[in-house]
Amino acid sequence: MSSLQNPVILNSYVVEILNFWICSGELHLNNTTVQVAVKKMKTKAMTKEKIEELMKEARLMRPLRHNNVIRFYGVAAGIEPLMIVMELVAGGALDTYLKTESTNVSIQERMNMCLDAAWGIEYVHQKGVIHRDIAARNCLYGNKCLKISDFGLSQRSDVIQLGATEKCPVRWVAPEVFLTMQFRNSADVWAFGILVWEVFTNGMTPYQTWQGPEIKQNIIYNNYRLPFPDWAPPMLVDLIVNKVWQGDPNSRYPSGLVAREMEKMCPSKYVHWRLPFPDS
Repeated sequence: MSSLQNPVILNSYVVEILNFWICSGELHLNNTTVQVAVKKMKTKAMTKEKIEELMKEARLMRPLRHNNVIRFYGVAAGIEPLMIVMELVAGGALDTYLKTESTNVSIQERMNMCLDAAWGIEYVHQKGVIHRDIAARNCLYGNKCLKISDFGLSQRSDVIQLGATEKCPVRWVAPEVFLTMQFRNSADVWAFGILVWEVFTNGMTPYQTWQGPEIKQNIIYNNYRLPFPDWAPPMLVDLIVNKVWQGDPNSRYPSGLVAREMEKMCPSKYVHWRLPFPDS
């Protein structure tokens, strides 16, 4: 586990999420000052269970180094409240960006967002991690670059067995998860398709008028798939609807193939951004 020895200076509070404050700050690292985001646990929430969850997320994030995955710097664990220090993405959450900047986002920019997400997910999968919560709200976007974030539900595993009462993001859940309560990489790929739909509908809520039982009924038994707007690129729609949203997870494209297919639809000048950083 990486414990921060360098001083972190907290700036303004950005947002409150459940048991955490997310705020901006500055990390003094190797004679330079790095702008960071700090996930700061509220004092009243600092139970042993919550601290263990936060440390588990930190351990999982520590080895991840990719341009399309949020970077983890360390844990400030010697003081209270407990803090995780991460890369700061000035643009903030993707879903907010899509809603507030919808008229200014070109089709090509949307395609590049999706390509970024595809390579980020593929990298995470190559590291043996199932994200389990792929959605626009859990992506950060700034300087025309999307980064996968929020690893609170993630695990390093081939399969995650969900408990009978365990909550999951039902609007992003693959059909087989409803049936088996098991989560594999292929379920992340399904959720990526929902994320692409969010990108092309300016952050709309999937299955907006339906609740969990209706979503399950329609995607499993009625083969319903979310409709894309008419202006979405046909090649992209075909990839998502016919390859990513395959009801059978064994027939669903894996994340690496999805990323390569996405790359064919995007200008080659962006390709070098998608390559992973060397492990360090």
